[in-house]
Amino acid sequence: AKIGEKYLKGRVERYLRRYLTPLVDPTYGVEEEQPYDIVMELWFADEEAYRDTMAHITTPEASAEIIADEEYLFDRSANRFFTVTETESEFA
Repeated sequence: AKIGEKYLKGRVERYLRRYLTPLVDPTYGVEEEQPYDIVMELWFADEEAYRDTMAHITTPEASAEIIADEEYLFDRSANRFFTVTETESEFA
């Protein structure tokens, strides 16, 4: 979170980390192995803010610091990145 704050503060609207809880199979009571244990979300005001932030965090200095931190904490080969479009359904 400290590296995120350093590089994302003032650039993203929301910075969330969602920790996944292993599922329990109701029939056998066995936890299913999960490929991931956290989902990080970055919310941007618009496409320009997203592109500006990506340019900022991919500078050689920022990249080196972020990669060093990730290598200490994560299996970087398992990281996956996505952009999403959010659509909310309204129910009566």
